[in-house]
Amino acid sequence: MISEDCVEKLKRMRILERERRQRIFNDKQRLIGVDKHALDEQVRERKQTEERQQRDEEIMQKDLINCSLKAMEKEQIMKHLAYRDAEYQRQLQNILLAKEQKYRNRIINQEPLTNIPTDDYYNYFNTSSR
Repeated sequence: MISEDCVEKLKRMRILERERRQRIFNDKQRLIGVDKHALDEQVRERKQTEERQQRDEEIMQKDLINCSLKAMEKEQIMKHLAYRDAEYQRQLQNILLAKEQKYRNRIINQEPLTNIPTDDYYNYFNTSSR
């Protein structure tokens, strides 16, 4: 005769064996050779790494945009300064030319003509008779 303890023990073992077989042969629940906690940790670390890389990429994009904007602003400033410099050079040349013209006019007005043109001089340039 088998004691009740042995019968209960046998029933428990059969139930446990049935549950074990269901776990082993069920593809969705099988965890043989897999450390679920380690895999979850790896997945979490990978997500963190991807998020960090994405943040770094966004920061780099913002820095690139800021650098591009600064370069464009600097280029516009340089163009404006070049324009102002060219305008200043033109004004300076105009001032110098005006002074030169005033000087020449003053000399022309101060000195009387000593060589008065003659009729031969005018005839030389007269092209109507030719």
